[in-house]
Amino acid sequence: MGVIHPIESYWLYWGTEEMTGGIRREMDDKFEKLIEWLLYGLIDFDFISESLLPELNEETSIKNSSLKVGEMKYDVIVVPNCVTIRETTLSRLKKFVKYGGKVIFTGGTPKLVDAVPSESPMELMKNCRNIGFDRYELLNALEEYRDIDIRNELGIRTNNIIYQLRKDGENEWLFLAHVNKMSNPDIPKKEELTITIKGTWKAIIYDAVTGKTRECKCEYSRDNTILFQTMFEHDSLLLKLVKTDLAVNVTREDMNEDYIEGKASMEITVPSEVSITLSEPNVYLLDLAEYRFDEENWQPREEILRIDNLFRKKLGYPLRMEAFAQPWVDEKEEGYEHKLSLRFEVFSDVAIQTAKLALENPEITNVSVNGIKAEKTIDGWYTDRDIKTIILPELFAGRNEIIVEILYNSRTNIEAMYLLGDFGVKVSGSNQKIISPMNKIGFGDITSQGLPFYGGNITYNLEIETMEGDLTIQVSQFRNPVIKVLLDGEEKGYIAYSPYILQMKDVKEGVHKLQIVTYGNRVNTFGTIHNCNKTESWIGPNAWRTTGTSWAYEYQLKPTGILISPQIRLRKHI
Repeated sequence: MGVIHPIESYWLYWGTEEMTGGIRREMDDKFEKLIEWLLYGLIDFDFISESLLPELNEETSIKNSSLKVGEMKYDVIVVPNCVTIRETTLSRLKKFVKYGGKVIFTGGTPKLVDAVPSESPMELMKNCRNIGFDRYELLNALEEYRDIDIRNELGIRTNNIIYQLRKDGENEWLFLAHVNKMSNPDIPKKEELTITIKGTWKAIIYDAVTGKTRECKCEYSRDNTILFQTMFEHDSLLLKLVKTDLAVNVTREDMNEDYIEGKASMEITVPSEVSITLSEPNVYLLDLAEYRFDEENWQPREEILRIDNLFRKKLGYPLRMEAFAQPWVDEKEEGYEHKLSLRFEVFSDVAIQTAKLALENPEITNVSVNGIKAEKTIDGWYTDRDIKTIILPELFAGRNEIIVEILYNSRTNIEAMYLLGDFGVKVSGSNQKIISPMNKIGFGDITSQGLPFYGGNITYNLEIETMEGDLTIQVSQFRNPVIKVLLDGEEKGYIAYSPYILQMKDVKEGVHKLQIVTYGNRVNTFGTIHNCNKTESWIGPNAWRTTGTSWAYEYQLKPTGILISPQIRLRKHI
């Protein structure tokens, strides 16, 4: 199916926002709706450019009910919401209709030809189908040209799956994919789908996650191939379609034998608290400090990027906002004529003897803890090779003072720093306190359990006792990129997609060590943790520098970790 692109009708209304902005937005909305109706309605189509049509189609070549455009051939052409149409397009559509081709006007008939009033489109329309701009009418008019249909258990066509169909010699490849994000990613929804494919095919499922293939049982009816497939919101489906003359019918129940529910199983109790192992040191964020410029008086506590802006304004330097060039773009040498000093107040319940400080540009920075100067020797790096670590003098139980002095010029990047070590951190509003290390936590948000700024991996260590059988673990609510599961030290697989389930076959009777590894999420380490705008859609430099009601000194932390207890079930072998 071809769709005449209505861009030239849009150009007719190009003008000032005051005069034509309203109708342009309306045309754009209709254009977007058209695309959604066809894509989600599972109608394959191409847009046809009127400006390119004459060079892609010789009018003399139109001699049957198939319109050839370049290497493509179309049985039906849709003309959507066009106010004007080119004479070169109109003449080809007239000839196409004359030889039995189908043309559908939707949303009205063009009143102009080459932007000049004309009755010619109305004359053509008399031999075509003219429908309102309506999803149901449009899809109904295109039904005979459909190759794929997908309906749910209620018989309603899906509205969140698109497809691509490719020819490969005598075979074809069909790829189905969900499009939109889950409305609630924590609650998986199962879809029992009926997939109808024009033609009789043997279907082979190619699992893009495991790399395995398996033949899919099919039903055949009226020269169509019918599959019954259970899917969840993150699933996609890749099918190799091999031409066949078979006509074997099977029942719906046979289709989803891998998904049959209700078999006898027992739930294994998960403890309310479990021991954890961190893959890297915990983090105490240093981003709120008292400050002074050069040898001026100390100023009250402020956020570090705001301090940078204040100093830049004072010196007439450009602000490091969205339009600020990265430092490596400007390679000219610049001396240091100024110094920025930061004073951090750190309270701790325990003494810390092995803390490190992660910071950028340590070579131009002096650090002291409680009056004791830290060595500048680089000890390593933290998450980024440009964020170096140095060993700090001992932090005492009680109040500690960390002073950081940074040589400053227009190219100096002032960023937050990170205190690293084996400790816990408690946050209250904009204040922090070091507490004892977190060796055990409950399932829930880790930001309120001593790990507010931690972004590394966490291993939850469980001990479970089972009978012989198949073990299933479901982790439905988590805020990490992916979860890995190990049983008795052996990797069993990953959990990332709805319904967030992993099956472990043939588990032996006895006590087992189950480890659930959540991979790191740096949103509370490097993210926009003072930005109060929960609907911020563009995360650029300015998202870290909000103002007014979009700003808060209190830390705006995102929930992280496994938020509710996993469900573990055992299906006993009989």
